[in-house]
Amino acid sequence: MMLNAIVSSDLSLVFSDFGKAVVYRVVESSVDAASLVVEEVLTDVDVLAMPGHVDEQRLDVADGQSCSGLMELVMRVSELPEDCPSLTDRVVMEGEEYSIVDFRFELALEVVQMTVRRR
Repeated sequence: MMLNAIVSSDLSLVFSDFGKAVVYRVVESSVDAASLVVEEVLTDVDVLAMPGHVDEQRLDVADGQSCSGLMELVMRVSELPEDCPSLTDRVVMEGEEYSIVDFRFELALEVVQMTVRRR
């Protein structure tokens, strides 16, 4: 129990020192059966995240001229909406929107580590 309190306290300090304000964007999609148009309902939630380094990768489109940045983010589970994250959701940071590619929960730390790709 004491160890959990120490880890929680240290994690709060790390988030306050290195955290960055981002928007977690919940995306709910539906298809209009008549027009076959996909409609999205977006719900934005302000959260604190610890971003990692952006890894620029060349895509195999447009003769390798296109880049897509992969980045790791760590967020507290308690700041996210219920049943999140989801691979359909997005993260907005410094005006750039990122798709969630993968996520892993660290239950002992009550955080989720996400891999995101710039859209």
